[in-house]
Amino acid sequence: MTRIETLLLALRGEIPWRDVPTVTDSVAVHIQPRDLLPVLGQYIEGTISEKQLQQWADWVLQQDEFCVLGCENDSVSDYYEPMWYVLQQLSTPFVDGPITAKAVQAHVSVLRAL
Repeated sequence: MTRIETLLLALRGEIPWRDVPTVTDSVAVHIQPRDLLPVLGQYIEGTISEKQLQQWADWVLQQDEFCVLGCENDSVSDYYEPMWYVLQQLSTPFVDGPITAKAVQAHVSVLRAL
């Protein structure tokens, strides 16, 4: 399995993100808002806890490889900014408010609108 495949599987919650080895050589891994939905769904279904969702979001934000296709273009970056903001909010509930089912549903709506 390639690094890109591994990162995408972890991003979608198909494998544990903690099992993804850290590497020093980065490759661009293009993600889309829909890639985040499976893990948010796991929280809504009760499969993962608030803490696990927070840790996952923090992990996603720390992966230099994750970007959107065409991110060099300012209008593309601006369009996908809400996706990164959702991740930022989930990773910092002590700043942005607690992770709740209602909040996560709102995040799902934002992501689906992109």
